[in-house]
Amino acid sequence: MKEAMMKAFTASEAIAWVTSKAPVFRDEIIKELKAFHDVAGKIIVYTGDTELTDLNVGKDVVIVDGDLAVAGLIQDGVKVDTSLLIVLGNVACQNFITLSSIFITGHLNVNNIVLGDSLGDCALKVGGDLSAKTMIEGGHWFEIAGRATVEYLFHSHGGVRDKNGILKPNLADSDLMEDFTENPASYPGFSYVEMIDDIQEEGTYDLPKTIKFIRQGGEIVYK
Repeated sequence: MKEAMMKAFTASEAIAWVTSKAPVFRDEIIKELKAFHDVAGKIIVYTGDTELTDLNVGKDVVIVDGDLAVAGLIQDGVKVDTSLLIVLGNVACQNFITLSSIFITGHLNVNNIVLGDSLGDCALKVGGDLSAKTMIEGGHWFEIAGRATVEYLFHSHGGVRDKNGILKPNLADSDLMEDFTENPASYPGFSYVEMIDDIQEEGTYDLPKTIKFIRQGGEIVYK
């Protein structure tokens, strides 16, 4: 397993580093770095392509200058209200949980589940394409500059947008599935499969249960 050199940067050094790279989302990334200037924690930079078993992003800002390959789970917002992950390259992992802000300048390839939920406060921004078996948007913004290829998609609030517009959801919690079944005329052109009970609470999508399901290795989210 290849782990690139890891350095600790100041906010000023990190901003200068990102500016010199001139990546997609550069101005937005710099704005986020400035917002984290006075936040407790370090700015950790991996220089070069990096391979990790898992990646948990908490109080320390994490920047990867290269491609990032994670064998298991990438999760942000760990034990903090806000966090920041920046990857100047492509990302590949098994599962992906984002509760805060993430920028990926290249492609994002997730073998299983992408979950995003920040009460609509934060966004995942991808400069290339995104692929995943399942995507659950539980109140998060997704901006994909390329094409998003997803087999199962749940929309809660923010929606998932790629270069072709807003993606059409086809995964429903029990409440939505009941309404869809009873009032199909209200959903012209839509077709849904129902979520498993393991990721719902009283008929609606539930964040803590979904995180637990993913972290325990769950894969199939539909009945």
